[in-house]
Amino acid sequence: MRLADNLALVCASRYAGTGTTTAAVDRIDFHEPGHIGALLLTARIAYVHHTSLDVDVDISAEDIVTGETRLTNTCHFTFAALRDGERDRML
Repeated sequence: MRLADNLALVCASRYAGTGTTTAAVDRIDFHEPGHIGALLLTARIAYVHHTSLDVDVDISAEDIVTGETRLTNTCHFTFAALRDGERDRML
């Protein structure tokens, strides 16, 4: 969960061009078990509001020997834009 939140924070902050903070963890779905060291994380902006944005994160586990990947988790986060420690409008 921490890795997914950190990745989503980087994605949100880069898009916003300013600092962001996690406003909500909307959902985390656990599809299969995954093991540390064989995880692939991807993040994408799902929706942009005036002062916040939604980020989706997919977590996959990769078998290092065969290269096979399988989806283990999907997550949805909401972030608020910050400027000087205060909420800020992004648009």
